[in-house]
Amino acid sequence: MDSKHSTTTKVKVLMLPWLAQGHITPFLELAKKLSTKNFHIYLCSTPIILTSIQNRISKTQSLSIELVPFHLPPTPELPHHRHTTNGLPPHLLRALIDAFEMESPSLTNTLQTLSPDLVIYDVFRPRPPSADASEYKIPAVELMTSGAAVVSFGFHKFTKPDVEFPFPELHLNSNQRFPGGDRADTRSRLERPRISCKMTLINSFRELEGKYIDYLPILTEKKFVPTGPLVQGTTVDGDKDSAILQWLGAKDEFSTVFVSFGSESFLSAEEREEMAHGLELSGVNFIWIVRFPAGERIEVGEALPAEFLERIGERGMIVEGWAPQAQILAHPSTGGFVSHCGWNSILESLKFGVPIVAVPMHHDQPVNAKLVEAAGFGAEVKRDENNRLDRENIAQVIKKVVVDEEGVDVRNKAREFSEIIRKKGDEEIDGLRPTERGGMDSKQSNATKVLMLPWLAQGHITPFLELAKKLSTKDFHIYLCSTPIILTSIQNRITKTQSLSIQLVPLHLPPTSPELPPHHHTTNGLPPHLLPTLMNAFDSASPDFSKLLQTLRPDLVIYDFLQPWAPTIASEYNIPAVEFITTGAAVVSFFSFLAFKKPDVELPFPELQPLLGSFRNAQPNRPVDDGTDGKPTPMLECMKKSSKMILFNTFRELEGKYLDYLPISIEKKIVPIGPLVHETDHHEENKDSAIMQWLGTKDELSTVFVSFGSESFLSKEEREEIANGLELSGVNFIWVVRFPVEERTEVEEALPVGFLERIGQRGLVIDGWAPQAQILAHSSTCGFVSHCGWNSVLESLKFGVPIIAMPMKHDQPISGKVVEDVGVGVEVKRDENRKLNRENIAQVIRKVVKDESGVQVRTKARELSEIIRIKGEKAIDGVVQEFMQLCNRGKTI
Repeated sequence: MDSKHSTTTKVKVLMLPWLAQGHITPFLELAKKLSTKNFHIYLCSTPIILTSIQNRISKTQSLSIELVPFHLPPTPELPHHRHTTNGLPPHLLRALIDAFEMESPSLTNTLQTLSPDLVIYDVFRPRPPSADASEYKIPAVELMTSGAAVVSFGFHKFTKPDVEFPFPELHLNSNQRFPGGDRADTRSRLERPRISCKMTLINSFRELEGKYIDYLPILTEKKFVPTGPLVQGTTVDGDKDSAILQWLGAKDEFSTVFVSFGSESFLSAEEREEMAHGLELSGVNFIWIVRFPAGERIEVGEALPAEFLERIGERGMIVEGWAPQAQILAHPSTGGFVSHCGWNSILESLKFGVPIVAVPMHHDQPVNAKLVEAAGFGAEVKRDENNRLDRENIAQVIKKVVVDEEGVDVRNKAREFSEIIRKKGDEEIDGLRPTERGGMDSKQSNATKVLMLPWLAQGHITPFLELAKKLSTKDFHIYLCSTPIILTSIQNRITKTQSLSIQLVPLHLPPTSPELPPHHHTTNGLPPHLLPTLMNAFDSASPDFSKLLQTLRPDLVIYDFLQPWAPTIASEYNIPAVEFITTGAAVVSFFSFLAFKKPDVELPFPELQPLLGSFRNAQPNRPVDDGTDGKPTPMLECMKKSSKMILFNTFRELEGKYLDYLPISIEKKIVPIGPLVHETDHHEENKDSAIMQWLGTKDELSTVFVSFGSESFLSKEEREEIANGLELSGVNFIWVVRFPVEERTEVEEALPVGFLERIGQRGLVIDGWAPQAQILAHSSTCGFVSHCGWNSVLESLKFGVPIIAMPMKHDQPISGKVVEDVGVGVEVKRDENRKLNRENIAQVIRKVVKDESGVQVRTKARELSEIIRIKGEKAIDGVVQEFMQLCNRGKTI
């Protein structure tokens, strides 16, 4: 759009920032960007502030940016030159806020005179102007000049004080306080976006703070739109700037740190002392901007340690008061930024690819520093229990970030963010558009929004997460909804790129029972007697789920097999809902046959016939009620309420006959989308490395992996038989041994006497957890002794590993029969008392992994692995088309 149009053809925007430089700068930068997009800007502030920024507006920009003064009522203690926080004595801040509260008549006159189409105002204005604007029917939009992480932290703290914050990387240390404590004015300020406007702009970008940006609408029920980093451009102003840049130009590339703590954060005498010695000890060049509060005028030489300036010589430069921060950060000699982590400073540092040595002080800075570390482009200088800095620690962190080998990833990450910012350009600003009335909106992504609600078990969470990852590459935006304890456990399985399209949304279960605290809001580690309590609590979360639908407004809901209330609630909002069954099709076929059984009709799958009596007689081991008592069951209700189709985590080459049977019995389209299994990832944990190192010493196809999932546990007698069976087999093994929560036992005590000594280097016994996907993918692995949980079956097949089947409960006996019927494994049969036998275990292991009689089993497993590889994304591509038709979006993927 042509910025030379008259203001009558442009959208007129009145901007009202708070009176601090950290707020003025992003407002001014937003004004500059909007001025090129057919907006005419009135930037309104006090004369002292407007005077300080007028030389930052070019002549071309001044055609579309007008500086509009408003006058605070003067008082004896607050003359005109104090109408800014810059240089304001701290005791006068309250007086400035009070003066600002009295600006309403001046604002009313401004609105009447300018008649803007839109008002953009600052969250930190003591009195939000949206009420004044509404009197004139002028829409108002808020701009938050701080980051999304700290805002979401604050909103959560004040709106959900009894609920754990879902992003543990931002948790503050015991000696750090969130700004404002519990003060009523802080609470009121944070509440404003919920009541004052329909949209809030936030000075951030999705690649840095995507998950926090996405969490804010859940907390506030408002739209949050990132504007991209609004930071000042580089300009050189005067001889002082030239002298600083000339000194910097004499230094080697990336050899110098810039040390500055903003315009309104000041070091104490003790902190200055430690900082000076830390810079000296680091051996790194530096430019240090030293500032003092108003009323504390000290000569710089007196404020520093004795002879400090003489000792550092040309290695350091001390500047009093102010320096051209953007130009210094943009200079090729600058290798790091020792910063208080004010938000503008963080964004400026990222723009120029400079890693941060974080020394937070107050306000939002401690939370920002946690973000800096979590995002990987800086390291924090930790304070001691008395909140004091230490010179050696300062020096160590500076060297790590700027010089040492261990800081390479930090430096690379900062440069990656710089490149992202460069490529994005004005992408977010281009997404802002004027509305017909003159307001503002953001162009919505074409991505189809999907809310996923799995059951609270890892065996269900994993396929939902893997489906989310695949859909996120097909122009879908995913809200993966679960309890905070589960979301915390999976967040490191989502890459930075994936997090742009996958948002973790917390579902808060009501406190139905004192014996079910938040850390038990998962089946993992849950005492068995609490499972009914957890299921009831999950059902009781339906009001919270309804609120999420109302706020997020997804195009589609994908739900699990135990929550028929999810599709019911979705239908209230006219949102289609599709069931995703994470078990195999054989299991559902079996139970559908029982539920809809007709007289004189036999189960059409002979391989499953032997299980009919055992499932009827072993009710505790049934995955869900089968409906034969005449009552509707959650499983049957979920299938009935699914919109036109049901998704299955399987594939036709494995379960084709069961997939073909299901539409007959449940009258829904059956869509296989599997196998959805956890991809191999290479953790840097020592335990993983030790396991993989041990496995790497074994011959190819020489070792079996023995694991029974996270929620199936062997009895003492079963452990005894398996241990002896492994010993008798003569095959190498990795055995993951787990115990129920209430039965913590030392591994050595749980195994036969002398077992570990006898097996020696032939076996590795692991307590608790091992990287299953990596082990199955390893060339030394030749078999999987498994409980036949469905995820484990699919994971084994993906990597072509044949299965020694030892099913225990739920769907596992049926899956074990499928494994044998398809020919990818052999089941270890139990006797008439359901007991295992060591000789039988050893015999089946040898057959599957070594003996000639097991060649066909090993070959079949490799064949299915190749089929999975060739199929690639075909199943997902098919379901994408199904979803688009269901959502009636008319888009082509």
